Amino acid sequence: MEHIPCDPLYECRVGQFARGCFEDVHHKFWPKREYTTSLEKEFRELDINKVLGCRALHNELHAVEPPPNKPSRETMRNMVNQVRIITMLDEGGVA
Repeated sequence: MEHIPCDPLYECRVGQFARGCFEDVHHKFWPKREYTTSLEKEFRELDINKVLGCRALHNELHAVEPPPNKPSRETMRNMVNQVRIITMLDEGGVA
């Protein structure tokens, strides 16, 4: 998963709350409600489709950017299968 840490020089709008500035997961494919089937959910949860980063920037992104176009079922299936193969090879398995 990609990681974009909080920038201490950035005036964090969520930093004013009790938790202070914090990092959480941003899904590159959103909104969540658009991904309902098991394939769509698995695709959305792939590590390559997530970024760990500053919550303030996460909020800002959702406020100013439109959601990305939803990939075709075939594209999602191919990506999920490719990640499964890579994971199996990384673990010493045979594809």
